[in-house]
Amino acid sequence: MATPAHPRIDAVDIARGVAIIAMVLYHFAWDLGFLGFIATDVAHHPVGRNVARAIAGSFLLIAGLSLVLANHAGQSPRHFWRRIRKIGLAALAITAATWFVFPDAFIYFGILHMIAVGSILALPFLQMRVSAVLGLAALVLVAPYFVSLSAFDSRWLAWTGFAQTPPMTLDFEPVFPWFAAVLTGVAIGRLMVDRGGGAADAIEARLTVSLPGRRPDGGSGGRSRGGRRIRLRSGGSDGGASVRVHRHLARIDRTQIEVERRIFVPHEGHVGDDAVDPAVQAQQEIED
Repeated sequence: MATPAHPRIDAVDIARGVAIIAMVLYHFAWDLGFLGFIATDVAHHPVGRNVARAIAGSFLLIAGLSLVLANHAGQSPRHFWRRIRKIGLAALAITAATWFVFPDAFIYFGILHMIAVGSILALPFLQMRVSAVLGLAALVLVAPYFVSLSAFDSRWLAWTGFAQTPPMTLDFEPVFPWFAAVLTGVAIGRLMVDRGGGAADAIEARLTVSLPGRRPDGGSGGRSRGGRRIRLRSGGSDGGASVRVHRHLARIDRTQIEVERRIFVPHEGHVGDDAVDPAVQAQQEIED
């Protein structure tokens, strides 16, 4: 059985798990309100709106944090763009599914769209100083309060965040101000990497393999040369209609939850047809 090329970080996994559980509970409450099983309209209730924003922000923050940790661990461009491709295709699937069920309020730029676009936009800032990243995040956060134009009201431009009256949609996380959450995650990741001794160093240590017969501390185990280390980079009133709508909602929820569970953290090990055992990869690098 192949071993994941990247180790898991408990703190990031726990944060991601909490975010996913919160999202599941929110969607369940949203469905109950939409179908009339509870009186509260979760989507328009102030508490419901704030909870939704907190959940979306947590996903984007952890995505930014994970980008820095993955970059520090030596993630290859191929792995990054494969992840972006998966997220993009999943986002298009969510758009198509919601357009079929809710043609007047389909999701044209939701959380998956923002994770994909935000991950690409964040690339130039992964090595930037923390103070500069936080300053940029502050500007992104407040920009929509100063720039609001009717010219951006179409779905083709509303995703920027500068629309005066954006089209109705079930889920909407435009670049401005939501890219600020990604940048905040990048800043947190930079702090972890710059200070050292934390999760970032644990990644690098666990991605380093000593050659056979030599100790990880550099000792030669009886040989004259020091150890060499190889870093692995690896609704209507009709009852039947309500049931059908509920089934569509359940499918959409399950799809989005499963997609985000699988591709949310870019540093997570990939096990599949192209997975490589770290020991085998290290030996190949030695031979090369």
